[in-house]
Amino acid sequence: MEIERRSRGSLEGAEKSNQRLPREARQHKLLLPRNRPTLGVRASGSASRIGEVNEREIRLPTGEEASYEGASRTPRPEPWISAGERRRPAQCGGLHKETYLGSSWQTVLGEAGSKLYVSVIVSSCKQTKLKMSSGVLGASEASRSLQDAGGPASDRSINEAAEFYRQQVGSASGLPNLSLLRKSFGGTDLMWAAWTGDSKTVMSLLRTKGGLRTEHGWTALMYAVYGDNPDCIKTLLNKEGGMRDNESLTALMHASRSGHHECVKALVNKEKGLQSNDGRTALMYAAKNGHHACIDTLVSQEYRMISTDGLTALMYAAERGHSKCVEALLDQEQEIVDNNGWTALMYAAKNGHDKSIWLLTDKEGGIKNDDGKTALMLAAEKGHLDCVKLLMDKEGGMRTDDGWTALMYATENNHFGCMRVLLGKERCMKSRFGWTALMHAADKGDCEAVAILMKKEDRIRGRSGETALMLAAQNGHLDCVELLMKNEKRMRTNNGWTALMYAAKNGHLECVRLLMDEEDDGKSIYEWLGFPPGTTALDIAERQGHEAIVTLLQ
Repeated sequence: MEIERRSRGSLEGAEKSNQRLPREARQHKLLLPRNRPTLGVRASGSASRIGEVNEREIRLPTGEEASYEGASRTPRPEPWISAGERRRPAQCGGLHKETYLGSSWQTVLGEAGSKLYVSVIVSSCKQTKLKMSSGVLGASEASRSLQDAGGPASDRSINEAAEFYRQQVGSASGLPNLSLLRKSFGGTDLMWAAWTGDSKTVMSLLRTKGGLRTEHGWTALMYAVYGDNPDCIKTLLNKEGGMRDNESLTALMHASRSGHHECVKALVNKEKGLQSNDGRTALMYAAKNGHHACIDTLVSQEYRMISTDGLTALMYAAERGHSKCVEALLDQEQEIVDNNGWTALMYAAKNGHDKSIWLLTDKEGGIKNDDGKTALMLAAEKGHLDCVKLLMDKEGGMRTDDGWTALMYATENNHFGCMRVLLGKERCMKSRFGWTALMHAADKGDCEAVAILMKKEDRIRGRSGETALMLAAQNGHLDCVELLMKNEKRMRTNNGWTALMYAAKNGHLECVRLLMDEEDDGKSIYEWLGFPPGTTALDIAERQGHEAIVTLLQ
């Protein structure tokens, strides 16, 4: 249901749209002045009335992490969301973010029935939505309702109510009005004008109010960015360009993070090349949040710059899987490694972004990080099958300094699909201690992995002559012993020990029972683990005090 916008003086349009809302809401025949932040309200259920406005301060945000609290709180047995459940604002910054609001707002709107959902739209134009739920909903139910509401276009009823409120609200009893919002804004008149896109007021106040900051370090220029008002930005730029907030971010960084491309174009010549305290640039913020249009503007000015952790914009884009951003940055920032030796390809592989991997493999494949891992190993470790398939031709068969392969990492983490793919390239490869992927699986008792690997890696010995069967037997993994004994029975270590001896030493009765008919005549060759040459499984069990095994073997 589309609610048509009406001009400020069109009472007829407002009355007509009233028919589409609940009876209680239609009582408020109000018109909203243009270009002002607004609140959208929708009530469902048996709402009896909308409570009167509490005249205490309702602060609008003066910084990225500011919260919408401040109205006095009406005592109630259960606030709709506890302090512990309150969510941290999303990291997209400023006013263009989703925030969960506290129960103090109940006083503003009053007890409105069994279910009251409120959508707060704080923007001069579009997009920004801060959502809350009040009434008598419990904390968990309200939190769940907020999560279900989703992004700007996911809850049609909230959007419709917000559109209605843009037309209606302004000054009536029972609903917050713009004068109260403006009074509670907390910033200067210049900041308000910049935020709401009032270019004439910005021009008139610039000389006397320019250069001032809020307690969070925000300037009028930053408010203009979050209002997406490039004309105001151009007016403010000479006075406030290059200033930083308390988190060391410039207006250009805020614009890049929010994807306000026109604002980026207005700011880039003045603020290009600046870095935050952790070394991030506007290009990095654009890349991290997937704003490829902003990247096109910034890349020629800030490419190959690195953060204090050694990350580039390409790495941020690859980590988040923004393939268009990766493509835009690839030629300028390929083959750079961070402080831990990671490439952009590795970040993409770890997080399972196959499209980014497809773009990066030819440029960055084959590189190891400081731990000796490749992108293929990172993908296999996390079980990203499609990424493994893309990387296997370029990096299959590579080892870490300890000799570990991607197949071993996949085996260690039970990623069976990756194991099947990697077997074709990495079967029978050994770690520094001579273990295969099958031995690692047998050692920890992973029967499904053993079943997959044994067809390609059975009867292989480790550095001391140990087999996968022996490792399974010494740890008491009966199912694995049963799988492996057909092909690996009667095999001995360099010291002459059998799987039966290892099972007897550690007291694994059922494994001994399974192995005894096949390996009962085995004797050790050399001294091992304090046992002399010629030791049998029975001798070992007697010395270890495993009476049930002694009885079985006698």
